[in-house]
Amino acid sequence: MIELTAPPEPRDLLRGRVAVVTAAAGTGIGFATARRFALEGASVMISDRHEIRLVAALESLRAEVTTPVAAMPCDVTDGDQIERLYDATEAQLGPIDVAFNNAGLGGRSALVDMTDEVWTHVLDVTLYSAFRCTRSLLRRMIPRRTGTIINIASVTAWRAEAEQSHYAAAKAAVAALSRCAAGIGWSARSSISLRALSISHASIGSSLTFARTVVASIEPDTAAAPGAGSLASSTGG
Repeated sequence: MIELTAPPEPRDLLRGRVAVVTAAAGTGIGFATARRFALEGASVMISDRHEIRLVAALESLRAEVTTPVAAMPCDVTDGDQIERLYDATEAQLGPIDVAFNNAGLGGRSALVDMTDEVWTHVLDVTLYSAFRCTRSLLRRMIPRRTGTIINIASVTAWRAEAEQSHYAAAKAAVAALSRCAAGIGWSARSSISLRALSISHASIGSSLTFARTVVASIEPDTAAAPGAGSLASSTGG
């Protein structure tokens, strides 16, 4: 049995930084992470394709935190919407320091019965969105020689789950994408301090504890080793 402890009190670990979080509406790890970012002092842009829930999430954050918080609808299967999200973030809050790419789609389907459409849709939301976001963020962060990109993987990336082949394949690829992106950040050619991390989480974890784990991954003393680009966590589905 895993015992979960309450996350520590905020310590202004992200004071002065700008963060953007996708799939941040609702009560999951996206909103919990955006909330923790703001409590740690970051200016935060939240996004989601569900506009009503996004407005509610924005109002909830603004009622609790004192740092600037903004929101913009975004469908991460659309590259143009991703670009508009990041443009708006930079225009309203400043250059992006931290990006939390949280969007993903699961569902169950036996491989022998799975259609091309079901397979493609899960990969589009879960993997291709991470690719689109990471590509755009690298283009913005490399000239500044700094930045942190956090992509969300899953234990299904290496552990077999019934009727989860599409989701597992997508999350394994997200982890690989992050390792390769981290290599760009540590290359001698660019010499930038960009870290692309892939944090895996288990469904038994607390969203609040997971959010603190995400913040810890940004702190300098917990940075990924050169070229590694992957941080596994025992908390958080």
